[in-house]
Amino acid sequence: MPRLFISRLLETFFRRKWLYLLALVPFVAMGVVTVKNSTPQYRSSGTIQANKFPNGTDPFGQQAPGLFTAAQINTAMSTDKFLTQLIAKAQLTDDGTSSTALKETVKGAVSAASAGFDVVSITAVTSDPTLSVDLAAATIETYRDWESTKYATLNPVSAPPTATTVDGAAESAGDATAAAAEAEAADEPDAASKAAAQKIISQRFPTVDTPTEAVAEPHRKKDAITLVLFLALGALVVGAAVVVATLMDKSVRYSEEVETQLHVPVLATIPDTRAAMKPLVL
Repeated sequence: MPRLFISRLLETFFRRKWLYLLALVPFVAMGVVTVKNSTPQYRSSGTIQANKFPNGTDPFGQQAPGLFTAAQINTAMSTDKFLTQLIAKAQLTDDGTSSTALKETVKGAVSAASAGFDVVSITAVTSDPTLSVDLAAATIETYRDWESTKYATLNPVSAPPTATTVDGAAESAGDATAAAAEAEAADEPDAASKAAAQKIISQRFPTVDTPTEAVAEPHRKKDAITLVLFLALGALVVGAAVVVATLMDKSVRYSEEVETQLHVPVLATIPDTRAAMKPLVL
């Protein structure tokens, strides 16, 4: 039965092969239109080096510095706060896109990967070459600020002691100011801590290569895959149509079907000689 069913499928297809092949044309046309309307993508990359802290402290553990730092950047990219800072750093203008959609777009456009033992490559891919360069550069600067804030929070710079005043009111005002400064420092590091942290972090993550001029991504392979996918989809639809047409065809075309459906033996068959007949040429 499988052999017989395959024979019926082939007969159904070749009986109206041009009709089935014609059904592939819309899918191929959609593939061509999709390829022609696809927006070119531009890639820009910059690299930074991941070093130990100036005091020799190694935060990387058993991982290579490049792998560790790339993972840190990608993890930070998944946070709303980092994306907000990155968008502000890149000076992205509001074109009517919602804040959430803009963050998702930026998140999908930027990535970090290890480019060596202690080197990290930050890459941005967008449809705008200028934006790709800006995003790659802004990501590097935002990550430095991100690490500087963490370092300043964990390692605040001790403020110099305030001068003792004789005036009790002035001393009370000084205490109130100090208390307000402490409360503010609980949420955000002070300027002195930030400045010290930025100096340390800039030494720890120096720029090796600034983001280069964006280059167009190779698209021939992607276009070929798109066309193949549309062609495969069309072939799938045509194949399903052939199967349905075969199942709906109740005619008897093979002697095996006579024996199967009527349960009687076939004694003889008359071959179709029309294809073998040739016109007589005088």
